Order: sequence, then C-alpha cells, then structure tokens
Amino acid sequence: MNAPAIRRYLQPSPTLRWHPWAPLVAAALLIALVFALGAQWGYAAAKREWAITDRYGHAFSTQLELTSKFPARELTRKAAAFDSAVIRYVGEQREPAGAWQRFRSGAERWIFQGGRPVGVLPRQFIVDLAEFRLRELSGTAPRWQATSAYCDEMTYLPLTGMDLRDRWGRAAEAYTQLLGRTISAEQLAPAVPNARCEPSRRTQ
Repeated sequence: MNAPAIRRYLQPSPTLRWHPWAPLVAAALLIALVFALGAQWGYAAAKREWAITDRYGHAFSTQLELTSKFPARELTRKAAAFDSAVIRYVGEQREPAGAWQRFRSGAERWIFQGGRPVGVLPRQFIVDLAEFRLRELSGTAPRWQATSAYCDEMTYLPLTGMDLRDRWGRAAEAYTQLLGRTISAEQLAPAVPNARCEPSRRTQ
C-alpha cells in the first residue's frame, strides 16, 4: 500500500458518520479500561489478603517480645493482641462469608494465586495462640504476675472502682467457644486482687 492510499484511508469517509480511526480509539479505550479495572481488582485483592495476614500477624510476633519499663501495661497490651486474634477468628467462624464474598475470594484465588489457598489460617494456629496466652499471660502464670501493678501504672485513667472483668468478658467468651472449655474473664484480666482497681491502690 503506497502513501496516497494510506492518506485516502485516513481521511473521513463521506458515507460514514465516524472517523475511520474510531474503531482503533475505541479498542484502545476498551483495553485501557480493562487494564484499569484489572489493576484495581488486583490491588483490592492484595489489600484483602494483607489484611487477613496482618490481622493475626501481630499476635504471632508478640510471642517474641515481652519486655517493657511498664511491665503491667506492656504485658496487658501484648495479651490484647492474642485476645483480638481469638475474637476475630471466632467471629468469622460464627458469621461465615456470604455467597458473593466466597465467589469473589475463589475467583481471586484462581486468577491471582494460581488456585492456591492464601490467607486461610488453620484452626490449630489460633488454638495454639490461645493456649500460649492462657499458659504464659493469664491467671497465676509467673510472668503474668507483673500485671498486678496494672492499676498503679494506669493512674492517668479513671480506673478507680472499675471491675476489670468487665473489660475482658468478650474475650473470655471467645476463648471459651474456641477451646470448648470455660475461660473466665478473671483469668484473662490483669492479676490485680479481686480484679478491681480499688481507690486505695491509686493513692500516692
């Protein structure tokens, strides 16, 4: 095809209402749209997978660091990471994903992960976390006794007269459901006498 023929092709046709380049432009726009939607979907899928991993990752890493100049406050904060993981897991088991979420997760797994299950934690992992918390960071565990100073370290909060069991009741229910045995809020709460921040403990 010579140059004059090319120029004639690129000229608007008197019998058509659109430019001969219109199909090329439309195809380019369609490809760009598909790419943008695919990239957005992939990014959203990656964020969901990261959220699943990060949701429990802090609890696992907490096993490796248990030191602080405020031992009661720090131990309580770290124990809360385990509690959060257990509460989330039990909540997810109690309210399974809907049909759309299952379809979306399956499609993303096959498209982006080659069909490999990603972000699915075996129940035993969460059970191990819960047992570690109960063994090392609760009740009469030697390390947990540092939390007996919890009320004294939290003097900037209005904890006077507070029953600490109220703050760990939800976690206790989740542990009980997960492990199949009764776990009390008093076991999970800081090792404060009677699990209460009495006024006398806050007097300097």
